[in-house]
Amino acid sequence: MSIAPHEGRELEYVMLGIKPLASLDINKQPEQFKRALRLKHAVTVYYHTNNLITITRPENDDLHNVFAVLSTNEANILVRTAEEKHRLLGRLFGYSEEDIDSFIAAGLECACGQCNWNTK
Repeated sequence: MSIAPHEGRELEYVMLGIKPLASLDINKQPEQFKRALRLKHAVTVYYHTNNLITITRPENDDLHNVFAVLSTNEANILVRTAEEKHRLLGRLFGYSEEDIDSFIAAGLECACGQCNWNTK
């Protein structure tokens, strides 16, 4: 059990099939971000903003859309609590239930920055 056990290895884990989806922010992970763009033949890349991409293997391509939906404020209509949103995104990114529990207990902000909870 650890917090952010995939950090720095997201691209590698996606390519090996260990991780179904990863998000990369050019400001936080510039080398992985650039490398993912060079590896478009092996992974699918989806731009959410100029700085944020998600990557996955071609057979998991629909996961880009799931992340995009969960990242909207409108997702809060479907997802009842901030904890539930953390859990859904954690599972989407391939974390174990124990890793997700540790993350939630630590009260940290996720690296993807999409777990913020808006009650508007």
